[in-house]
Amino acid sequence: SKNIWRVVLVVTQHPSLSVSLYLLQSWLRLLKSPSSEFGGVVEERVGALLELCSQRSVRYDMLPENSNNISLMYLNSDFDNYPERELILQQYRQTIVGIIATIVRKVPLEALSHILGQSTAYLNSIMNQPIDPHTYSKCSTSSLESDAFFTTVEAGCRGCLNWSHEHINSVDEVSQLAGSKWTQIESMFAEWCQDIVRMPIGE
Repeated sequence: SKNIWRVVLVVTQHPSLSVSLYLLQSWLRLLKSPSSEFGGVVEERVGALLELCSQRSVRYDMLPENSNNISLMYLNSDFDNYPERELILQQYRQTIVGIIATIVRKVPLEALSHILGQSTAYLNSIMNQPIDPHTYSKCSTSSLESDAFFTTVEAGCRGCLNWSHEHINSVDEVSQLAGSKWTQIESMFAEWCQDIVRMPIGE
C-alpha cells in the first residue's frame, strides 16, 4: 500500500503538467476530505506536496517559448491548441494554490515557516544581483521565480485566514491554544515583512 502511494506521488511530480494535474486534483480532494481513511497517507506526503506546489507556482504562460523549462516543453508538445493550453494552466494554478492553502489551514505554523523561510532565502540570493533597467524583463527567470514565491506566500495567507475562520469565531470564543497559535502566525508574518523591507536592493 505504501509503495502504491509512493508511486502516485512520483507520478504527481512528473514534469508534464497535464499528467501532474489530475493527480494533484486528487490530492486536493483527499486534503479537503473530512474522512480519516486516507489521513495518514496524506500527512506523510504534505511536505513533498507543499514543495512541489511551491516549485510549480511559476507563470508558465510568461516563460519565453525557447525556455529550457522541461514542463513548458511538455506543455508545447501536449497542446497545439492555445485555448486548451490556457485552460490547463488555469486549472493547474488553481489546484496548486488550493493545495498550498489547504495544507497551511491544516498545519499553519509548520507550513508557513517553510513557505516564508524558502521565499526569504531565495530573495536574499538574488537581491545583490545588479539590475540593468535597459535589459530587465518581467519574463526573466529571477522575476518569474520571485513571482512564484509570492504566489505561494499569498496562498499561505489564504490558508491562515481559513484556519482563523475555523478556530477563531469571536474574541469570546477563542481558546487559549488557538489564540496563542494565531499570535505566532502574526509574528511570523511581521518578521517576514520586516526581513523583506530590510533587504538590500542591487543598483
